[in-house]
This record gives sequence, structure tokens and C-alpha cells, in this order.
Amino acid sequence: MLFLPAQPCTVPIGTALPPLRATDTLSATFATERIDAARAYAARQMPGGYLSGPTPIGSTGRATVWLRDTTARQAVLSALRQMPGLTQSTTLAADSIDVREADWDSAALYDWLHYIMDRPDRPPGVNAWGIDGRGRIMLGLIDADHVPALVAALERLRVPCGLVTFSVGTISLS
Repeated sequence: MLFLPAQPCTVPIGTALPPLRATDTLSATFATERIDAARAYAARQMPGGYLSGPTPIGSTGRATVWLRDTTARQAVLSALRQMPGLTQSTTLAADSIDVREADWDSAALYDWLHYIMDRPDRPPGVNAWGIDGRGRIMLGLIDADHVPALVAALERLRVPCGLVTFSVGTISLS
């Protein structure tokens, strides 16, 4: 289910940031240890609102990069070669990489995920969390009884529309 607050959505998708940003202290060293940190670090360092990629598309010899601003393609492809934790993802020729538009960049997703989950009053009943393949925060709930408390917590934290999806029971982030 996609989280939609009770109040009308007035902030354009992809533009809202939490009041505390985990990426403010994200180091290049930590970016080499975790792919989510590498993507978030890259999104803060490069233009274009980097989400992910290049991701190979089967056996086609092509790959895709997701950006908020697709006009930054060349700058991002050049800068990816220097991004800690992502240097191995740039072995394809630039002309074989397609760019797709993303709603959120990895830094915003990383910031919101940590803002929601790294707190003493984090939403109850959440047993799994991460960033899914569609560029959304995915929260897994133990059971449906926790849905009202989760929705209330997300509204209290002023989580923007279209950012969080949640599922009850077993979840998959792919």
C-alpha cells in the first residue's frame, strides 16, 4: 500500500527533505561499505538527483541510470567513475546507458529512511525496512493491527506523499 497522508499533498514529489539528514555525516569511507550509503553519497556529490545505476538490462548489453534530472546524464556518467562504492558499476560504454526519470534521489530516500527508523519513537510493528527497486521506502509490518499506528507516525513525522509503501507479512524489496 502506498502511504498517502490524511492532509492534501502540497509538496511536489521528490522535493521534501526531513529536518535531520543522515547524509550530512555520510563519509566516502562508509560509502565503500554499503551500497545504500554509496548511492546516497553519490547523490549528494553529483548533479542530477542520482537514484541508482547503471543497472544492466538482461543480456542486451545496455544499462539504465535513474536520475531526477535526466539532462544531467553526461555529468553523472563522468562523475560515477570517481564515486566510492560505485566505481565497478561504470564498466559499460556511455552510449549503452539509458537514463530514466526518478521521483526521489538516493540521498533523500536514505535521509527519510533513517529519519523514520533511527529514533526511539519509531513506528511500532515494523519488522523490515529498506529502499525498493522502484525508489520508494518499503516498510514491512508484522500484522495489520499496526497499520493505524504506522500511518499516524508517518503523518506526525510529516512524511511526504508517495515516498513510503508498506506491506503486511512477508515482503520483498525487489
